[in-house]
Amino acid sequence: MKKEVKPTPEHGTASPSELLKVAIIHVQYYIIITRLPVAYPDVITKLSGIVSAATGAESTIAFAYSCFFPEQPSGGQARAQLLGALLVPCATVAVCLAVWTLSARETAVPLEGKLGSGSKQRAGALTTPPPTRSSSRSFRRRMSSKLSRIAHSLSDSFNRSRLMGKLARLDEAMGVRQQLGLVFIIAVFILYPGWAQAALSVFACYLIDDRSGPFPDQQQATWRYGYWIRDMAQECYSGVHLSLYVPIGIAAVILVCFGPPIGSFALLWRHQGKLDRPDVQRRYGFLYARYKEKYYWWESVLMLEELVLVAVEVFGRSLPEVSHQILLMLAAFIAISVVNMTCAPVRNHTIILLEFLSLGVLSLTVTLSLYFVVSDNLAIRPAMAVGLIILVMNTALLLGFMGLLLRHSWDKLRNRAARLLNYIVNTMAVGLIIVIMNTALLLGFMGLLLRHHWDKLRNRAARLLNYIVNTVRGTAERNSVTSEASAGDSA
Repeated sequence: MKKEVKPTPEHGTASPSELLKVAIIHVQYYIIITRLPVAYPDVITKLSGIVSAATGAESTIAFAYSCFFPEQPSGGQARAQLLGALLVPCATVAVCLAVWTLSARETAVPLEGKLGSGSKQRAGALTTPPPTRSSSRSFRRRMSSKLSRIAHSLSDSFNRSRLMGKLARLDEAMGVRQQLGLVFIIAVFILYPGWAQAALSVFACYLIDDRSGPFPDQQQATWRYGYWIRDMAQECYSGVHLSLYVPIGIAAVILVCFGPPIGSFALLWRHQGKLDRPDVQRRYGFLYARYKEKYYWWESVLMLEELVLVAVEVFGRSLPEVSHQILLMLAAFIAISVVNMTCAPVRNHTIILLEFLSLGVLSLTVTLSLYFVVSDNLAIRPAMAVGLIILVMNTALLLGFMGLLLRHSWDKLRNRAARLLNYIVNTMAVGLIIVIMNTALLLGFMGLLLRHHWDKLRNRAARLLNYIVNTVRGTAERNSVTSEASAGDSA
């Protein structure tokens, strides 16, 4: 009989990784919405710029790659913007893989060896002969020894922590190459929406003039395929766009847009009969463990849903009205909500509820975005009010996700915070004692110096005081005489 994949309890508490994944997906969808050609208030665009920088999505609010080439014409800046949006995520993934490779070499050292080394160091610190108490130097030695013990204690506690234990077990179960594959898949999942947007933008064109209206002869931008969104001076599917950017776009769409979902599905399909094995769960469990057994491939559907939203955001710019694009985006969110709630592929009911809340908040965000396009005379205060409503809804939901994440490890965080606070207090106390001791010593030196010159200093201070008093008294007398003389002349 076929064994079931190790399930997540349907009515139990969701794991932190599942909660984090829901939060990441919500942020990715929020970025897609805020890239609509809508005049959002600054509070929304700034938040979008922050989360875009965190997830690797292209955002002119955070920065633009074309800013590095200000002297280039529109074609050169469009090329810089496109290549930056496509290649910077590649560089990010490469850096992550390099860092993980270096860390894998470090964690390859057996954990017991680290603990043994720490224990020996701690034992050496404990067996250090106590310094004499006859001088301040011996006191500083004692304080240094105490700080060394605290540092060794923290190092040992970190080496014995659950994180180091997981890394040690991961090194035992998976080789470096398999770990790098795992890191690559996770990085692609986070960068996927921004990557897909950059790839699809190659084919985003906008029709400007259509020879209609009262003055058709005056219309010059009448290219039948429209003009490239990234460079409105470039005709689509003509010239450099056809010879350079279209091949890049085709390759990017195949590799970036369809490669990750197809690769994820093929990877799980290849191990379809082995999904219950512990080694397969350790390697690829994050792709299917949260889903029901018959929906083990749903991660690919999730990526395709993101791709649909990105396509609406990119190609919807060619629609004549921005409101039409917003309505199309709203329809896409409603369709995704219907599909997800009908299939209910997730095992945990809490995650299903959170995903529904996320899609509901995002749908409300899209709906409220219509306020900024249905009227050209929207006042500043109503616009700010609508923007704050959008911001509060999304921020409250993300804070709720963070609260659920912290609830799982609140006791551990509280204990670690208490240990850190005690460490800081002890360190500050030691530092304060050292400062007081050195200050007292300096004051003693100053007292010895002043004792030899006390009489001279006292006499000089007395003469200075007498001089000041006499000067003030003489000035007052002269002013009095001058006043009396002036009064006599007036009489």
